[in-house]
Amino acid sequence: MIRSSRALGALEILGVTGVAFTVTWVIGPRLEMPGLAAPTILLLSFAAAYVAYISPVLIHRDPPEARGLGRPPTGYLRTDNLVPALKSFGAVTLLGSGLILAAVLLARPAAFTQLDWSSLLLKLGLYCGSAAVQCLLFLGFFRLRLKDFLGLPQELAAAEPGVAVRQRLLLSAVLGVLFSLYHLPNLPVMGIALLLGTAMTWLYDVHPNLAAAALCHAALGTLLHRVAGLNMRIGLFYWQRDRWVFRTLFPWFKELIGDRF
Repeated sequence: MIRSSRALGALEILGVTGVAFTVTWVIGPRLEMPGLAAPTILLLSFAAAYVAYISPVLIHRDPPEARGLGRPPTGYLRTDNLVPALKSFGAVTLLGSGLILAAVLLARPAAFTQLDWSSLLLKLGLYCGSAAVQCLLFLGFFRLRLKDFLGLPQELAAAEPGVAVRQRLLLSAVLGVLFSLYHLPNLPVMGIALLLGTAMTWLYDVHPNLAAAALCHAALGTLLHRVAGLNMRIGLFYWQRDRWVFRTLFPWFKELIGDRF
C-alpha cells in the first residue's frame, strides 16, 4: 500500500509538471499557430480538473481542510483557521514587503515617484487569481502528494516534536525546490521562489488556508513586478517577451491589460 501510494504520488507530480512545462516551453510560445488554441485549452482544463477535483476528491479523498479549503456553504473559504493563518502569512507579507521596498529605495528611489497606481492595482487583482491557482497547485495538491511520495504522515504534528520538525523541514525544502524549478530559467525569481516556497510550505502545513496564502503570494508578487520592476517571465517566455499564454487564448484578457504590463 505504501509503495503504491508513493508511486502514484510521484506519477501525479510528474504528470502535472509535464503538462506545465509543455505549455510554458513547447506549446505556449507557438500558440499563434493555427489549431493549437483549442487543444491547449482542453489540456489545461483537464489538468485543472485533475488537480482540483479528480485526484483529491475521487482518488485520494483528501479532506478539503487539508488542502486549505472550506466547505461549500462558505464558498470553499476555510474560516475555522483564518485568523491564525492571516497572522502567520501576514507576518511573511510584511517582512517580504519591507525587504522589497527597502531594496528598491536603496537601488532606485525614483521608482516610487513613477508608480502607475492603476496598473499596480490591476496587477494585484489579477495576481490574486493567479496566486490562488498556484497555491492550490503547490500547497493544496503537490504538498499532499509529496507526503505520499516521501512516506510522510498527512498530519506531521502527530509525530514526536523533533521528528515532526525534521519531516516538515524535508517537505518544505523539497516543495521549495519544486516551486523554484517551475520558474526556470529566471534565476533571480528562482531564488525568491525557493525561499518563499519553503517558508509558505512550512506555514501552510501548520495553518492550511488557501485564501491567506494566496493573498501573501499576490502581494509580494505584485511588489516584485510593479515596484521592483523584476522580470517575472519563465520558460521560453523569458526570452520571447512579446508572447503570452492566456492573453493569446483569451483576447479579452489582453484587452483588459492593454500595454500596462
